[in-house]
This record gives sequence, C-alpha cells and structure tokens, in this order.
Amino acid sequence: MARVGALVLVVLGHLTLAVIDRGPDGAIRGSNLLSLHPGWVWLAMLAPMPVFFAAAGWANATADAASAAGRQASYSFYYAGPDVNTAAKGPYLSSDQALKILFDWFNANGGTSRATRKPHRAEGLNGPR
Repeated sequence: MARVGALVLVVLGHLTLAVIDRGPDGAIRGSNLLSLHPGWVWLAMLAPMPVFFAAAGWANATADAASAAGRQASYSFYYAGPDVNTAAKGPYLSSDQALKILFDWFNANGGTSRATRKPHRAEGLNGPR
C-alpha cells in the first residue's frame, strides 16, 4: 500500500509542476512551473524520489555486511565425472536423472571436502566483501 501511495504522490507532483498556458505570442504551450517561475524551485524539495534514494542509500549503508542472510556464498568445484546430456541430438536424461549422476559422482569423490577451483567466499565467515 505504501508503494501505491508513493506512486500517487509522484504522479500528483508531476501534475502539479506541469503547466498549460499561453505564451507571449498567445499560442497555447506546455511548460513546467519551475521554468515559468524559478522562485518556486523549493517545490522540487518536496518531491519524494530524492527521499526514496536517500532512504535506500541509508538502508544499504547500514545493512549488516557480515550477515549471511541474503548474501551470496560461492563454492566452485571441478567436475571430472561422466558426461551427462552432452550429445548434440539426445536422447537426454531428465533433470532428476542427470543431477543424480552428477551428485553421485561428486559425493563419491569427496563431496564438499574436495579442493575448490578458487577460494570460496562466505559472508560472515571470510568477512564482508
């Protein structure tokens, strides 16, 4: 509901700043309130977008960088097991069958105790990025 309210506020703000008037030659023109009345630039300070950007920046800056919640941990291992679904024209195994072959080989060859391809990162364990 807050997002809907924010969207309505943005639309109303834009409608408030949009002006249809007559130019010096009498022709109807579309313009912007701030270009017609530069002294009213303080109205732009009431726009919600800068507030949203500031709030998002604050939330990002104050987030717990060492928390594992929502942070990616990356572990990469070499695979040297049997080929699975590599033929150009099938027949192909189902995902369940293919994953069983891959993980059976992986677990039979050390599983997660195998050496990784590159140093892994786990937020909170290796520290923040």
